[in-house]
Amino acid sequence: MNKLMSLTIGALALGILAWLCAPRHAASIQAHLLAESERAVSTTEWRPALAVSGRDIVLRGVRGPATEVDATKRAVAGIWGVRDVKLELTDPPPPAERAKDIQTKVEGILRVKIVEFETAKADLTPVGKATLDEILPLFLGGADLTALVEGHTDSRGNATLNQQLSLRRAQAVRQYMASKGVAAARLTAAGFGSSHPVADNATPEGRQRNRRIEFKVAAAQGDKRQ
Repeated sequence: MNKLMSLTIGALALGILAWLCAPRHAASIQAHLLAESERAVSTTEWRPALAVSGRDIVLRGVRGPATEVDATKRAVAGIWGVRDVKLELTDPPPPAERAKDIQTKVEGILRVKIVEFETAKADLTPVGKATLDEILPLFLGGADLTALVEGHTDSRGNATLNQQLSLRRAQAVRQYMASKGVAAARLTAAGFGSSHPVADNATPEGRQRNRRIEFKVAAAQGDKRQ
């Protein structure tokens, strides 16, 4: 009798323990699947928002090009433990409208932050990289958009050297963004030296404003949607 009671109590205890641990185990699995999905998506150009439903991964956001959506879906579906990949996507606005919206957002970022370089060099500083990291998501997944990356300097020094420096800096920005997943073919670099000032070069504040990177975003040529 005592043995039977002990077995019964033991079974109940195991049942209670399993009941208590099941939600935590499920939550742990979901956290793992989400982390692995985020890692997989970070290697693709189209990067939607992610959600977990059971063992299903849900991709949410604006629909990207079909090839990029398929590549992202395959990357997530290949994760061990993922049962299905579901899409909850909205259609993107026309490219010209998106280009205008992204241009406005980029200008807003650059009004309060700078793409900084080492003095007289084309090497991005940590501050410069942090600014670009904030701009990057705006360009990811936008195969129907292009951007001209413009480098500008102040008026101090030799005009020819300034033009060359501004071009190298624009190229450094292009290279950095390409290394983070933006298709290099969508980015063009140009250097203007001190020929396009936005402030007075006679003051330190004005010269600082003139040393800058700008982006000109446009719909890709050949895309006629308005």
